[in-house]
Order: sequence, then structure tokens, then C-alpha cells
Amino acid sequence: MANRGEGDITLSFLAKRKQFEKDIHASFRILNANLHSIFKAQQKSRQELHAMHSQMFESLHQGWLDDVESSRKQEDHLAFLTSYNWKQMKILQKAIGDHETTIGNAKDLRNTFLKKAKDLHEHGKTLIGGEESEVKKQISKAQDRVIMESQVQDLSGVETYLQSLVLDSCEETF
Repeated sequence: MANRGEGDITLSFLAKRKQFEKDIHASFRILNANLHSIFKAQQKSRQELHAMHSQMFESLHQGWLDDVESSRKQEDHLAFLTSYNWKQMKILQKAIGDHETTIGNAKDLRNTFLKKAKDLHEHGKTLIGGEESEVKKQISKAQDRVIMESQVQDLSGVETYLQSLVLDSCEETF
């Protein structure tokens, strides 16, 4: 019986061993299933993370492209404004130069006019002085003529008077 007891123990031991192997296989299957589900979850998480990363990268990339395009447009606009301002500055400088030339010409004309006016005034003074002198001479001559004519008339009147006196006295004497 001891053999039998030993055989029962061996059988029991074998049964426990089989049960233990089944439990270990079941644990490994569960562990494998858990690892597999964890792996799938991590894989799904990686895919989602990758998709999110791709979307984020795409969004950032698009934003960067938009910023680059906006910067180009601003640069072009700034270049246009700079060019326009440069042209306006050239036009303004030319207008200032033209204005300065016009002012210079006006000053020259004014100076010429003032010089000619002064010369004319001096000439007028000389002419008036000469004319005044001539007029004074003419007036003096005219006064002399008037005086002479007056004297001549007075003499003529005196002569006539004297002649009439002489004639009257002669008539009386005769």
C-alpha cells in the first residue's frame, strides 16, 4: 500500500503539476493577451499621436508657409512704398530745385528792374534838371520878350504921345 500511497502521491503530484502547468499556461495566455492589448493600445496611441503630430506639424507648416507668404507680401509692399517714396522724394527734390531756380530768376529780374528803375530815376532827374534848366531859360527869354515888348509898347505909346504933343503944339503954333 505504501506503493499505492506513493503512486497516489505521484498521481496527485502529477495532477497538481498538470494543474500548475494549466494555471501557468492560462496565466501566460492572460498575460500574453494583456500584453497584446497593451501593445495594441500603445500602437493605437502611437498612431493617434503620430496623426496628431502630423496634423500639428501640417498646421504649423501651413502657418509657417502663410507667415512666409505674408512676409513676402509685406516685403513687396514695403519695396513698393520705398520705391514710391523714393520717386516722390526725387520729384520733390526736382520741384524744390525748380522752385529755387524760379526764385533765383525772380530775384535777378527784381534786381534788374530795381537797377533800371534807379537808372531811369537818375536819367529822369538829369532830364528833368536839364528840362527845368531849359524851361527856366525859356521863361527868362519869354519874360525878357514881354519886358521888351512892354517897353516897346511903352515907347511906342510915349512916342505916339510925344508925337501927338508935338503935333498939337505944332498945330497950335501954326
